[in-house]
Amino acid sequence: MMKCLALALSLIAPAAAWADTPPAGTYTYVVEHPDHGEIGTYTNVIQPAGDRITVESQFKVRVGIGPLTLYREEADRREEWEDGRLVSYDSKSVKNGEDRLVEGRAEGDRFIVRSGDRTREAPAGVWPMNPWSPELIDAQAVLTWRSGKVHPAQVADVGMDTITLNGKPIEARHYRLKADDETYDIWFDAEGRLARFTAPEKGGAVMFTLVESP
Repeated sequence: MMKCLALALSLIAPAAAWADTPPAGTYTYVVEHPDHGEIGTYTNVIQPAGDRITVESQFKVRVGIGPLTLYREEADRREEWEDGRLVSYDSKSVKNGEDRLVEGRAEGDRFIVRSGDRTREAPAGVWPMNPWSPELIDAQAVLTWRSGKVHPAQVADVGMDTITLNGKPIEARHYRLKADDETYDIWFDAEGRLARFTAPEKGGAVMFTLVESP
């Protein structure tokens, strides 16, 4: 009986050691394009306060030939979470000089998204396409930050992978998120930190890799 109990505890312990939320602080990622190599940076600043969490993000990329800029995009976003639910979202992005604004607020059992002259409804369990926490696995829908469109989401646990960060191998839990016809691969370390993720791109995927964290 005791041997069976010990075996059961040994199987449970590794799963329990994996965190649900990441430590507070600033997370910096390098952004790599499949054709153009390193093109910019992405940051998440996670600030908990009681039962609320604020996540502020910055995205800055440029593709060019020497001083000639072929493509530039920047974005600033702010998310407010309360008891695991997104309650407020504001995004401003500039793509090749064109401004785009998206905002959203929780209203009852829905999340209302406004972008330009469009208003969309999302379920309470919506997530912006910013996979900052392993709690993303509970997402019912995904909010795209450029357009404000809402897509039904499916998240699958792919299993454990060994990935390399800053020249060192780490064990990471791999999730795959599907939103309509787009697929995102996401890896979290044992502390709940977002270690790496991909975003679909023509001809491949853009890779976001953690280079600095708390």
